[in-house]
Amino acid sequence: EVKLRRGRAFGLAAEAIDARKLARVQTALLGFARETRLAPRIDVVTIDVDETGDRMVVEHFVGVT
Repeated sequence: EVKLRRGRAFGLAAEAIDARKLARVQTALLGFARETRLAPRIDVVTIDVDETGDRMVVEHFVGVT
């Protein structure tokens, strides 16, 4: 899952990954895992850009559950 936010008017990008969103991704991933017999994981990458576009913070969260 990748989320980008420009400015803070709507919060940080990581705040967009709530329990409901994570549950939908997990459901899709379970179906994929059953079909492929793989053990995938959920990673989240967030990108927060300041209002001017001059500063960007990228974070990678590995194995989110």
